[in-house]
Amino acid sequence: MNLTLFDDEVFRFLCRFTVRENFYRRTLKEGVHFEGVENQKLVGCLIVRDVPILNRHIKQGISFHAIRGMDLAKRLCDDAHMDGAYIIEKGMLSNKVFMQNFVSDVMRYRAITSIEQLQQKCLPEDFLSSGTAVALETPIIGGRTQVAIAAGLCGGRGYLIKQSAYGGLPVGKVCMFPRNGLERELFIMRNEGAAIKDNEYFEPRRRIVGVLRTYGPIKRERQEYIVLASDLDIDPQKYLPSSSLFSSMLEIIPMIKTNVTQSLFR
Repeated sequence: MNLTLFDDEVFRFLCRFTVRENFYRRTLKEGVHFEGVENQKLVGCLIVRDVPILNRHIKQGISFHAIRGMDLAKRLCDDAHMDGAYIIEKGMLSNKVFMQNFVSDVMRYRAITSIEQLQQKCLPEDFLSSGTAVALETPIIGGRTQVAIAAGLCGGRGYLIKQSAYGGLPVGKVCMFPRNGLERELFIMRNEGAAIKDNEYFEPRRRIVGVLRTYGPIKRERQEYIVLASDLDIDPQKYLPSSSLFSSMLEIIPMIKTNVTQSLFR
């Protein structure tokens, strides 16, 4: 596939993270999951960067630490129980913070009068559900998605790992929001199309692949790409028992911890 679709390093990191941490480590043995239902096992994440009006909305102490040399995956896992958003500035990552009145101020600036209108303007109709399962608990996007969208609308970027199941699996999607709302999203699901080599599936027994969707200003128009393990530099054999390549499921081999953030977000 065209790897320039992963040229945003934050988006690419979060895509790799959600496959390795949320899929392999936390949900590999689980089956089909209801659409839109939050999976509390997952590590969710909200990151904003380059947002020009952010400081006026933060009323708490904020500190930054260099991302280079940081075990960012461990940091996301350690902070998973905490609410709030990370901020990235000049290769530095903040503690999690809350932004007061941020979404409402951005909506007022963009002449958006309701969350429903924000959702219609910035997201495709099937953002919350791919239509593979029961009706949603709520058809309205949550607070973290609202903040991620608002970060893009005011000139920055918002990144989100959702905890709500999507695509029939108990894993949420990864999203990127620049100026015109949702631009890229990745989720994982079963591949029912053409055959793929076993070592290119994220999990060959169930034929699990990634799906990357890209959007322009009109959200009903999109491009869709199959994402394979090699596209994200993932070797499934590091995370699957060897016998899984022959359609059996045993215990998950512990993940090999590596520091993949040495050159990120500079």
